[in-house]
Formats: sequence, C-alpha cells, structure tokens
Amino acid sequence: MTVQRRDFLKVLGVGSATAAVGCGTGEVERLIPYLVSPDETVPGVSNYYATTCRECSAA
Repeated sequence: MTVQRRDFLKVLGVGSATAAVGCGTGEVERLIPYLVSPDETVPGVSNYYATTCRECSAA
C-alpha cells in the first residue's frame, strides 16, 4: 500500500483540525457567594481550615 503525498496531507490536516477543536475552552466557571452565610464567616477575614489530599500516597 502506497500513501500519496496529497492523501497524507489530508489526513494530517484533519488530525490537526480535530486536535485544535478538542482543545477549545470549556464552560466558564464562576464563584457564587453564599445566599445565607454561616455565622462564623466574617466578610474580609480569612477562613482557614484543614484539608487532606488523597490523590497521592504522601498524605
């Protein structure tokens, strides 16, 4: 089976176009504030709390 240069360039173009479309921007994510905030939340003051990452074995 021989591949002609023209056919190779067609496949290369389709692959490049597919990759470009697949890397487009997704949905826009927005931060939505509380409608009714908890009592311990004070505007302008940082709220620190402990979290744990379970994605790796280092935790």
